[in-house]
Amino acid sequence: MDNLKLIFGLTLLASSLIPTAASFALQPGLYHGGGSRYIVISQQGERLCYQGWSSNGTTTASLIKTRNGFQVYQFSEADQLDIIETSATTFLFGGSSTYTRIDTAKTNSLMQACLNSPNHFFEQQLIR
Repeated sequence: MDNLKLIFGLTLLASSLIPTAASFALQPGLYHGGGSRYIVISQQGERLCYQGWSSNGTTTASLIKTRNGFQVYQFSEADQLDIIETSATTFLFGGSSTYTRIDTAKTNSLMQACLNSPNHFFEQQLIR
């Protein structure tokens, strides 16, 4: 019985030391994912918006709070991209790419349109 209590106590201690997505609040800012990949997270009140750009183009979209973190709103659920916070200044994007906050958020006209929209927002500009 004492061994069972010890194992249970160690399990509780270990689980309390592992951060969960709920432990962090997604912070507005400019995040870098390596190479030419950047993401801006902006906030206005309770509304969060995402703007990501790379050599392929730019996507601006509202963020949807989920049980595990946030999702970038898209028209097709099959194309959802998750943002899972791993610390106060980093997150995983799309399940595998780590992004680190490097600066404060800059807001352009598309990001402001997303922040002001009462509905889900999605706009993509691809470079061909």
